[in-house]
Amino acid sequence: MSDFNRESREYLTASELHNEEVRLLLSFHNFCKQHNIRYSLNGGTLLGAIRHKGFIPWDDDIDVCLPRPDYDRLLAMRDDLPDGMRIIDAATSGFVFPFAKLFDTSIRVQEPGYEGVMEEYLWIDLFPMDGVPDDIHDLNRMKSQVNWATRACSYSYEQRGFFDSPKDSIKCVLGFFLRMFGDSRKRLIRVMNDVVLWPGYANSERVAEVLYAPSAVSIVSKAEFENLIDVEFEGHKLKAMSCWDNYLTQTYGDYMKLPPESMRVTHGVKAWRTF
Repeated sequence: MSDFNRESREYLTASELHNEEVRLLLSFHNFCKQHNIRYSLNGGTLLGAIRHKGFIPWDDDIDVCLPRPDYDRLLAMRDDLPDGMRIIDAATSGFVFPFAKLFDTSIRVQEPGYEGVMEEYLWIDLFPMDGVPDDIHDLNRMKSQVNWATRACSYSYEQRGFFDSPKDSIKCVLGFFLRMFGDSRKRLIRVMNDVVLWPGYANSERVAEVLYAPSAVSIVSKAEFENLIDVEFEGHKLKAMSCWDNYLTQTYGDYMKLPPESMRVTHGVKAWRTF
């Protein structure tokens, strides 16, 4: 079946999408176990494991985080991944995020706003956990620098429909000039990585996923983060940081309370098989 023939596509249902994501997550888990790579569920996936023992019903992606040394080692092993699995990151042409994704190339995925920007497949978001400084001024400076670069990076590509209002005209102009320099996004991502690597994972007692949400990072003890435990996710035992309560409380507040229905939204992805 042609990947680009819209009329012949058979989109996966939400249930089918979840099943395929679990399959990819288990493949990732087994690869990490085989190669002694540490990881933890995080974000909405960790919340789903704790509150629902699986997916948040309206969630449609998978999030994991890894200690920076393990993250770098995983990226270095991308050629050793099983057939059909591929890691892409800032070094990949057309990729727009500062963190990496693990793709299953048998299933194409399209997110609203990214059509024509980058080619996506069924994915797992891979976030590095980096060391953070103890000094509050150093921490705030680090967050501010990464936040600035993150915003500039987001303006350097065209998200369709994202800049339609008059108040976004400045973003449009800035984005236009950034796109005139083809490697501006890669330079910005290098800046971000230089900033987050400065404290040093080995030298830090606290860690956070600064590259993802620099203005609202959830900072946890490195020792507690590295103390991994088993949690249930869709009937399987997967890895999670032992400080999950602290992490989820910082990230979501009263995380066992369901959000209002108006906030129960998906990424709106469409997925279809490529064969």
